[in-house]
Parts: sequence; C-alpha cells; structure tokens
Amino acid sequence: AMAQFAEVRTHSGHVVSLGMKAAVAVGAVRRFVVGLPEYTLIDAMAGKTLENVAAAEHQAERGDVILDEAAAAALADVLQIAEWREEHGQRFAVVTGLTVDVSLAPWPPLADGDLDEVQREAWLLPAVYQRLQGERGEFLAELRSAAAVFMRFGGIDYDQDEQSPQKLDALIQQVQRILIRYDGSLLQLTIGDKGSYMYAAFGAPIAHEDNVDRALATALELQALPGQFDFLPPLQIGVTYGRMRVGAYGGVARRTYGVLGDAVNLSARLMSAAQPGQILVSDEAFARASEAMFVWEALPAIMVKGKQEPVSLKRLVRARKRRAGFSLADKFPERPLGREALLANLDEVMTALRSGVGRSLHLVGEAGMGKSHLGSYLTQQAQTDDVQVALGRCQSITHNVPYAPWRQIFLDLLDLQDDTDEIFIAQLVHLFEVAQPQWMLRLPLLGDLLALPLPDNATTAALDSDMRQKALFSLLVEMLQTWAGKRPLLLIIENAHWMDEASLALAQTVAQQVVSSAPVLLLLPYRPPELGADSPLRGLRDLPHTTLYQLAEMPDADVAALLQRKLSGTPSSLLLDVVQRVAHGNPFFVSELLDAMRAGNQLAQDDDEAWVIVGDLLETLRRANFVVRSEGKWQLRQDVDLSAVKLGLPDSIHGLILSRLDRLPEEHKLTLKVSSVIGYTFDLALLTEVHPEEKEIPEVEAEARYMDAEQVLREEEPQRKYYAFRHHTAQEVAYETLLFTQRQLLHRAVATALAVKQPEATAEIAHHAFLGELWPLSLQYNLLAGMQAKQLHAVQQSIDFLQKALHSTQMLPQEETAVPRKQIHLVLGELLISIGHYDAAAGHLQAALALAQAQGDAVAEAQGCRWYGRSHELRGEYTLALTWLDKGLAALNGQTDAEEAEMLLIAGLINLRQGNYQQALQLCERSLQVGQLLNDAAIRARTYNLMGIGELRGNTVSAIERFTQSLALYQQLDNVYGQATSHNLLANGYFSRSEWSQADYHYRQSLNMFIQIGNTYNQVLVNNNLGGIALRQGRLDAALGYYERAARLMGQIGGSLFVQGALHLNMGHTHLKRQDLAAATASLQLARSYIEQAQVRELLPELWGLFAEAAWLQGDLVEAETQGQRAVVLARELGMPQEEGHNLRIMGEIARTRQQLAEAENYFQESYRILAEAGDEYERARTQLSLADFYAAQGARAQALAALAICEPIFAHLEATPDYEKARALQSTLL
Repeated sequence: AMAQFAEVRTHSGHVVSLGMKAAVAVGAVRRFVVGLPEYTLIDAMAGKTLENVAAAEHQAERGDVILDEAAAAALADVLQIAEWREEHGQRFAVVTGLTVDVSLAPWPPLADGDLDEVQREAWLLPAVYQRLQGERGEFLAELRSAAAVFMRFGGIDYDQDEQSPQKLDALIQQVQRILIRYDGSLLQLTIGDKGSYMYAAFGAPIAHEDNVDRALATALELQALPGQFDFLPPLQIGVTYGRMRVGAYGGVARRTYGVLGDAVNLSARLMSAAQPGQILVSDEAFARASEAMFVWEALPAIMVKGKQEPVSLKRLVRARKRRAGFSLADKFPERPLGREALLANLDEVMTALRSGVGRSLHLVGEAGMGKSHLGSYLTQQAQTDDVQVALGRCQSITHNVPYAPWRQIFLDLLDLQDDTDEIFIAQLVHLFEVAQPQWMLRLPLLGDLLALPLPDNATTAALDSDMRQKALFSLLVEMLQTWAGKRPLLLIIENAHWMDEASLALAQTVAQQVVSSAPVLLLLPYRPPELGADSPLRGLRDLPHTTLYQLAEMPDADVAALLQRKLSGTPSSLLLDVVQRVAHGNPFFVSELLDAMRAGNQLAQDDDEAWVIVGDLLETLRRANFVVRSEGKWQLRQDVDLSAVKLGLPDSIHGLILSRLDRLPEEHKLTLKVSSVIGYTFDLALLTEVHPEEKEIPEVEAEARYMDAEQVLREEEPQRKYYAFRHHTAQEVAYETLLFTQRQLLHRAVATALAVKQPEATAEIAHHAFLGELWPLSLQYNLLAGMQAKQLHAVQQSIDFLQKALHSTQMLPQEETAVPRKQIHLVLGELLISIGHYDAAAGHLQAALALAQAQGDAVAEAQGCRWYGRSHELRGEYTLALTWLDKGLAALNGQTDAEEAEMLLIAGLINLRQGNYQQALQLCERSLQVGQLLNDAAIRARTYNLMGIGELRGNTVSAIERFTQSLALYQQLDNVYGQATSHNLLANGYFSRSEWSQADYHYRQSLNMFIQIGNTYNQVLVNNNLGGIALRQGRLDAALGYYERAARLMGQIGGSLFVQGALHLNMGHTHLKRQDLAAATASLQLARSYIEQAQVRELLPELWGLFAEAAWLQGDLVEAETQGQRAVVLARELGMPQEEGHNLRIMGEIARTRQQLAEAENYFQESYRILAEAGDEYERARTQLSLADFYAAQGARAQALAALAICEPIFAHLEATPDYEKARALQSTLL
C-alpha cells in the first residue's frame, strides 16, 4: 500500500519518500473511557501488551512488519519470518509475508441514527463540534501558528492496580479542566512502555493573541498536579510555538482533528529531554511569552532527533511573584482641594524630612474622607524632592497574611530583579556581602519577611520565635536607617487598620527606632475603630515623633470647590446646598453623588452654563415645598429636613455605591461580586476559574474593561491582567450583596483554585476554605497557617488560625482528625501560656493529653506535661510545676528524646531557684547524658550553662569551666547567639571573682556578637556591665559612654522602666565620680522617676545612698545624713548587705565631716565587716581606704598603713587605677 507514496512531489517541486513500519503484539489489554463528557471523551487502552507493541516498534526499521514473540508463536504456522531481533531478553520476529490468504472483515459502518447528538458531541472537541454543526467542517483544515504542550506522566500500574481506570480518569479530567480555563485543546493521549504522555495545542481550533502565555500558564498548573495526585511522579513537559497544519486527519474508518508540524515534533522532543519536574521551552515560544509574567532559566542547547543544529532552551521556572509597583500619585494626580491648614502641615513635615528629621503620621478618617488623596499629595512632593517612596497596601482579605504590606515595601526598596527563588536569594546574598557584610548572619531571617526559602544558619535556627522576630526587626531597622542615610524615605501603609499582627509589631518598631533616628516618614492612613472598639494602632499613636490628624468633614467652601472641579463649571446654589447636606463633607461621597445624579439625568446646564438640578429630583423637591424661586433661580429653604422625603438619592456611601453597581449589566454585576470574594485586587485568570458561569478570559476581560470605564474597577497591570476596585468600599459593598450560600460557594471555588495555583498562599487559602466550609482544606491550611504565624511570633494570629483549624475538625469525623487535634491542642496550650492565659491553656493541654494517651504517643504526652509544668513555673508554683515535669518524664518511660532534655532543664532551673543545688546538678547530669545519646551538642551546651549558673554561688572556678565547655560547643555549632550567651556568663563568672580584665574581654566578645545578631536588649545589659567595670577602674568617660549607649538603645526599643532607672542611676554615680554634681543630681532625679513608675524597691538603697553622697559633696550635711539613714534602713529591710555596707561607708564620711569621729570610725568598721561577709572585695577595699585616710588624719600612722596594706593590692589586682593611685599617694605621705 505504501508503494504509491515512494515518491511524492510537493508543491514546491521537491520529491519526498514516505515510509512506515508496523508492530504487532497479542495479549490482554485494559480499555476504558476517560475525560469530561462536556469537553471530550477519550478511548484509552493500557497494559503490558501495549508495552510489548512499543518494544517491538523500537526494533522495527522503515518498511518492517514486526511481531512480538507471543504473536509470532500464535501465528507460527502461517508466518514467513525473515529474522529474529532481540532486546532486553525479548525476541521479535520480522515478517515478510503470510502463507495463507486472509479475507477482509471490517467493522460494520455506523448509520446516521446509531449515535444521538449527546454521544456525538461527547467525543469531539467543543469548538470542532460547533464548526461541524455549522456545516463548516471543510474549513477545519488550515495552516496557522499555535503553541504545543507535551506532558509525560507515569505512576499508574494498569495491570496490577484495580483503581488504575479511576486514577487515569481523575487525572485526565483535571487536565481538561485546566485546559478549559485557558482554551486549550487536548488532542492526544498515549499510554506506552516508557511512561504515558498527552498533547495539547493552544491556538487551534480557537486562536488567541496570547496563545503562548496560555500554554505556559497551563504547563505551570500541570507541573503542580503531583501535589494533587499522590500516585504521580514529577512530570516532564515541553512547550513550543510555530506554524502548524491543523484540521481533520484520517479516512472513513477513523477520522480525528489534529495539529501537526515541526513545532509539535520539537515539543515532544523537549518533553523527552526534560528532567522530572522540568518545563522546557523553545526559543520561539520564549520570544512570544509576556516578559512580565514568567521567570526563566537559560539552559545549554541540546541536540534532538530530527534537527541538524543544537536547539536553544529555556526552563520555565514559575510565574513572577513581584507585581509592578502601584503609585498613589497615579490614582490621584490632582492636588487635594481644601484642607489648606493640613496641607501646610504636611509641607512642613516634608521640609523636615529633607533636612533629616523623621516622623510618623497617622491620617484617620472614615471611608472616602480623602486619606489616599493626601497620601498621593505626599507622594508627589516626595518625588519632586528626591525622596524614595515605598507603598504597602493592606486588604481585609489579607489581614492574616504575615508581613503583607511590609513585604511589598521591602521588595520595592531592595529593587531586586524578579527571578527564580535561587537567583533572587543569590542577588540578596551578593547585595549583603558587598554592601553590608555585617548583616550576613541575619540574612536568613529575611525569608520570614519576603516569603523566600532562605536556609537558616546555626544561629538563626537556634532562635525561638520571639528572639527570631526581634533579630529580624533589628536587621530591618538597620536597613531602613542605612537607606535613609543615602536618600530620605517615605513609607506608606494603606488601610493600616487591616494590618496583620506581625506587620503591626514591625510598624511599631519602625515608629520607635527609625523615625526618631533617620529621615524616614511613616504614613499610616486608616479608618477609626467601630464605636466602642479600640484601635489596633493605639500603641503607635502614643509614641514620640508621632502626629495624628483626624480628617473632619470638608467645610462648605471646600465642597463648592470640589463641585466646581468635578463639573468643570459652576454649581447652582440649590445643587450646592443639596450635595452639602446629603454628602456631609465626604469628598468621595460628593464625587459619587454627582456621578449618580448625572446617570439619573438629574443635572443639566442652564442658559448661564451653571449646573442645576432638573428632572424628577427637582419635582420631588418642589412637591415637598423644599425649594423657593428667588431671582429666577431655585433655592433650598434653610429649615428643611431632606431626610423627610425620598429624593431618590442614596443617603450613605454604601447606598451610593450600591446604586452605581445596580446600573451595571447583570452579567457584569455577577462578575463584580465574584471579584469581591477574591479581594480588593484580583487577577482575571483566577476570576475566570472560579466564575460560576464558566466564562472565558476574553469575556471576563471585556467586562472588567467596561467596569473600568464605569469607574468601578481599575486596571493595575495590563500584562498580567490584574485589576483592583476603585475604592475599598466598593469591594465591601459588592461582597455584602451576596447571600450566605453564594459567598460560601464562591469562597469554596477560590480556596480550591488557590490550593492548585498558589499553594504557598497559605493564609488566603485558609481564609476562603473556612468561609466556604471546605472543612478538610480548612483544617489543612488553617493548621499550616497557624504554625507559620507561630514561627513568625504572630501569637494572636496563630491562635486565630488554630482555633479555626480546631473548629474544622469538629465538622469532620472525629476518628479522622485525632492526630491534628492533638497537635492543635498542644500548640494552643503553648501559645496561650505565652500570653498568660493559663486557664484556657489548661483546657487545651488536658485535651491533648487525653488524645496522646489514647494514641500511645509518649512524646506528645510528655510535651503536654512540660507545658503544664511551664505554666505553673511562670506563676511561681514550683511544686506543681515539678510534679507535672515528673509526669512527663514518666510518660517517656526511659525513651531518649529531646523532650526529656527540655523537661530536665526546666526542672533543673526550678531547683536552682529553690536552692536545691544537688538535685539541680543531678538533673543537669541526666540532661548531658540525653544530649550525648542524641549527639545533640546544643542540649549539652545549654546544660553546661545551667550547671555553671548553679555553681557560681559556691565554686566560681567550676562555673567558669562549665561556661567554657558550653562556649566550645556553641563554637562547634557555629551558633553565634549561644556563643554570645556563654561569653556573657563567663564575664559574670570572672566579675564575681573580681577578675575585671577577663570579665571586660568576655563582655566585649558578647557585645560584638549581640550586635551581629541584632539583640538590642542584651546589648543594653552588656553595655551596662561594661560601664560598671569602667566605673570601678576609673575610666569614667568610657563608663559614661557605655551607660548612655545602653540608655539610647533602651529608649529605641522601649520597655523596662526598671532598666531605665538602673541606667540613669549608674550615670548619676559616674557623674559623682567626675565631680559633676549638677549632672549627677539630674541623672539621679530621672532615675528616681523611672524607679517610682516601675514600683520596685531593690534599686532604692543604692539611689538614696548616691543622693546622700551628692548632698555630702555639696556640703548639705543634714540632707546627706537623712538620705544616708534612709538608704541603710531600707537596705537592711530588703536584706541587701552590699548596699548596706556601701551606705555605711557614706555615713562614715558624713560623720567625719561633722567631726563625729568615734561615730565615723564605727560606721567604717561596720561597713568593712558587712562587706567582707558579703564577699565584695572591691567595696571592702574602698572602705579600708576610707579608714586609712581617717586614721592618717588622726595621726594613727600604723593603723593607716595597716589599712593600706589590705586595700592597695586589691586595687592593683583589679586595675582600679584612681583608687590605687589615691592609696599610693596616701602611703607616700606616711612613709
């Protein structure tokens, strides 16, 4: 039969020779029908026999007829076999003829009535069927450009798996659903020996201008299918574009619609060349893809069958994550009308910003009051003044998405090219290494903000959620300060009332630490809280460097000016009065009201070209006797109440917007309502996918453009087909018009679609799944979102997600949710304890314990006991805490687990607090064993530190040894935070031994590391400790610098009044040493204010003692004695011997000045005795120096020298230079 095709002459005159080969195998096959009847049904065959056919075909050459061994054996008597070929243990017969004649036995032809219309339609592509119905079948064949997608898949055992037909059907139906959304055509399904594949085309039979984009978007969705079908391994996909022959193929017996051409062949070759999980794309397809939509990776060219030259490749990585920046200036290009005083204030703020002064601005007003317009004004001013602007927007739909607005802001400020996650991360690493290498340690924390998979290092991995967030915030603060040092920043968070918990915490940090130290303007426009509710931004409003503007209603004159601008003409007196009374000075309401009046034909221009009220509205006002005629013009009576009659005008913004939406065509209204469920911003691809009327993108896009023209929507990104509502209120109103059941169905559709298209959108999927009551999906994603929020230290947000997850479990069969319920209860217990809600936590822990015991989960049971113990420990109920910890250890029943070490360390700490040092040591030794058995150096390092803390009281040498062991382990782990902690503890140990130089060294090491990590609070404490050493060694300028730095850091982060009081007390002490009595008194007064606010007494003995010393130096001996006695009495009452001894020495100096010599000597002797008993070497030596000076003044030379012999070597050892020099000078006068 092929002889007639041996030479075929083409239209161009070329001669080609066509050939074929045939393979035959016999055996059982599985045959089934798959696909969506409304799209296309496909006849599929699969099984080992088909694999044998494919293996035989691989052995065939041009012109061959080849049979597998089973077929050859069955026909052995009638075959003419030329040769046998072998491969992988299989034999194949090459047949040249038969020894018998075989009569024809064709299938009987189908009559026209054998298939009804439903059956006919189900087996054809919808577009092909429609053409055939229109009797245009002869025009199916044509040449056109199209995109081809080949996808290889596997994972289904057609011979052994009884569920294989259902699996294949489910897969093909899902593929078809994806193709329906993008108007693609599934043309071929082949099941073979080396995996199966399917082929789809875009552009035939229906063409679109963005066929390649559709093919690529489809490929990305197909790539995600293994996440939906656990039997699927990663897929291999090839995408090409080119000129193809499309149309009907085949004869009378079998005829099909196909798309063939070189690009189709190349697509199949690229599929074969792709690694599992890859999408390979030809240069032709890449050249026609929308640049803004996709992220690519260039690959080396490869050779493929049928091509003479290497084929250039691109790997399609993903759709782009970053969206084009949105500018308020584009939305509101004109200067706001009115509010001149406020605009003048904003001008002053911008002037200050240019001169280096930052500020936090709060614009508070109801919807439509012009907050965004004022933000636009500032944006335009900033752009004129070379101020960098970054905008983040909050939406009601994303109020639980951590860092949603800040992610947008920092992506803008970083200005990195959108690419693969790997390349994006590489850009970040390069930026940090080149510009700010000191930030590298904290770089992984940016992954929390930017939602990037930045791998943790040993230090960041060891941080708990609280420390992790603090370290991230310190990095972001430094980044903003650095950028602002080069160019002032305007940061805007639109609709700040919808900020998520993590973003709110970051906003507070920026307002506290950045705007006070750098030219950064933080603008927060937001609505006031509901009546009786508190604003979530209340904590930010009370911060320094913050200004709050409440946007009041526009005065009548400003409303008149706005009408003039909107109408491009003069409004009549009646129109002005009506608008002023109805709109209540709301500029958005004014604009929308005018549009509504125009649409209702209620406005016209009179002979003087003034805009007047006409039509039904004027008649209503006349019938109500609300207007009078004056000088030929209608005027509104002054005393009328417009609400007394129905004017046909909306009386609120919601009503006004609703009337605007009601004017839209019905099909557009439905599309708008669906959009409102997705959110304030949405992309048309997702909208099309979830639309209940199964519309195509072109139709939805046409509706969106219409609504853009009608000022309802706004196109944000034309290339990516992103739209937004013109105003947040419009989205809210559209959403509120939906019935509950309608909202539920739409939320379900959005959740399902996002789970496939954007599975990383955890919080959004959780939100939609919960409102859609898709309980399995709601459980999965609310649990996942809760755990992510917990990791980001968004505690309340995490609790909200987990409570929704728990509610979801209650709507599902209990036996199916036992494991997630256990996890949810455990984590809720932990989180509630962290915020002090102990009773609520106990209920969850009780439920978790019951589930853990029922499941035989010893580790989970131990965790529940640990958190019970922790809750009692935090309340100081140590006996109950130890009881629960013992229960947890018993639950493990000897099982070695990290959970055991956690409980042992908590129990050890409690025993230390109770003074049970031996018991604490035993618990720590067991913890070391656990760390050794688990090969967990971090457990051992933590344990050594705890052991050292316990030994500081009695054996400082052993304590320092323990801290050194811990430091070595943390160095092995490369855990900088652990090293910083161990250095700090070592410094404390050396300080307690009066080895100040060693202490100073380790404090400095600790400080440098805490700076690297960005741990500001510990920087405060270490600076204070370094100041204490410098003060004692007489390095007074250095001491003052340390204390001032610590106070400045503390002021930035806010917090402990106690620490602020201690720092200013130490500064006062330093000023006293410097003999700067005025500065000392001022610092001590400030310290007293902080201490009184903190309502603590333990700092008061030292404070009163320093007041006494200041008064003594000023010569006010009465005040000095009063404060000194007060200090001694309180020190005794509080059991603080070191403060008592220090203050007795001051009392001795006061008595000596008053010539009460016997009393002075008694004070000095008592001071020395108490300080010696307390083990305070330095203060004891200072008392001896006071005694030496006292005795020398009395002529008691021997006693003076004896006192100097005690104190002088101590000062030398401690390097307390001023005291040592004073002792040496005194000694020289006595020798």
